[in-house]
Amino acid sequence: MGHLQYMSPKQRHKFLAEKHEAGLRARRGKGVSYLSDLEFKKLELKGYRCYVFEYGKMETRFLHVAKGQVKEMRKNGCYARVVANPCYNIKGCKTYSVLWRRRK
Repeated sequence: MGHLQYMSPKQRHKFLAEKHEAGLRARRGKGVSYLSDLEFKKLELKGYRCYVFEYGKMETRFLHVAKGQVKEMRKNGCYARVVANPCYNIKGCKTYSVLWRRRK
C-alpha cells in the first residue's frame, strides 16, 4: 500500500482499521487495576486479605513477582488478584499488591 491520498476508499478503510487494531494491541493493559477505597472495602467484606511477601511488606515494585505469587496461590486453591498502588513519592512509579482469599 502507498500513501493514504493514493489509496482507494476501500483500501484506505482497510488500512485505517488495521492500524487501529494494531494500536489497541500495543496499548493493551497488563490486567492490573487500581482500587479505590470503596472497592477495597467491598473486597474486604468478601473476605479478601493482602498477601505479605517474604521480605515482610504487602507490596512489591515488580509486576512479575506479584503475578508469580498469584499463579502459585491459584494452584493452592485460592482466589487471588494483583492490584496497583500509585506511589505518591515518585511520579510514575507503581507498586503492586496481591489480594487473596480461600475458596470454599
